[in-house]
Amino acid sequence: MSEQQMVEDVFVREFVHHSKKRRVQEALRNKKGREKFRAKLFHFSDFDKRWMQMIEPAKQNSKDVLELLKMNGAGSSCHLISAWTNLDGACWDLKQTLNTIIGYYPGTIVICSPSNLAYFEGEMKCDRYILLKRKGKF
Repeated sequence: MSEQQMVEDVFVREFVHHSKKRRVQEALRNKKGREKFRAKLFHFSDFDKRWMQMIEPAKQNSKDVLELLKMNGAGSSCHLISAWTNLDGACWDLKQTLNTIIGYYPGTIVICSPSNLAYFEGEMKCDRYILLKRKGKF
């Protein structure tokens, strides 16, 4: 199993609703399944709601999201799962990633720590979430 697959498997295990975990993990492991999964990311609704924290509208910008992620333990790099081919599977600098995707690349999951912390950029402004496995600082 590649490092990318390990990161994605852990992320899915921790943040996707239990009834969908296996299906999502299997989809991400093969090209055809991954393409179908990525197409659904614009309106992805299978996260475990317990770990989703909506970002207030005034803080839905790259500077504030970066600050929220850093306050909750994010490092300087991240892994992406995205509906956008040019982003999917990439490992980038976190600040660069947020500057690039927020408001421009919906359907993107930014994994900061696969077992603890991620960010989801949905299609609508109300679909921007921090995914956090513990009580965070907001």
